[in-house]
Amino acid sequence: MGEISKIETRDRRLIPATVDEITKELEVLFSVFEVRKDSQKEAENSMVGYVLPLQQYPQWALHAAILKFLDGTIVGSSKKYAPKPPELCEAIRAELSPIIAEAQKERSEVARRQRDVQELGTPIEISPEHRNRMKLKMAVLQRCGPDVAAECMRKGGLMPYIEKALEYGVPIPEGLVEAPPDEQLP
Repeated sequence: MGEISKIETRDRRLIPATVDEITKELEVLFSVFEVRKDSQKEAENSMVGYVLPLQQYPQWALHAAILKFLDGTIVGSSKKYAPKPPELCEAIRAELSPIIAEAQKERSEVARRQRDVQELGTPIEISPEHRNRMKLKMAVLQRCGPDVAAECMRKGGLMPYIEKALEYGVPIPEGLVEAPPDEQLP
């Protein structure tokens, strides 16, 4: 599958269309443009030939590409016949290219920051707002006392906060990680 499958993202704009969504969009396309087929069997096979490559693309991008064919803004496209699957896929990729570029840029930035922290020990650039929120969390945990902190630790919830605080350059309050002797940190 094309570029979308190469991007590990949770971007809702890149969720692939369902077969039903694709079929509905293609019905609109085929209701306006002629399809060059001699028999019903060839027409059915043609639909499968369209659906298969389109399953990797989001419905909104398919819809936008079809609209461009319908209004004649795709340069060199036929005004009489439906576009072939590769032509339709090309128009969809053109619709998706800004989003894919944005996702790739975000992914590269995350990878760069992770590399900086792991390889260089360079702290991640933290906004003052994030640092202040972490200071507040540490203050709240300190006020709760060591019993609550120990309970959080048993549930696996305190260490991620402490690790984030250290990463953010926020001091860990004294006594926060003091747990009963049988639950000391390794």
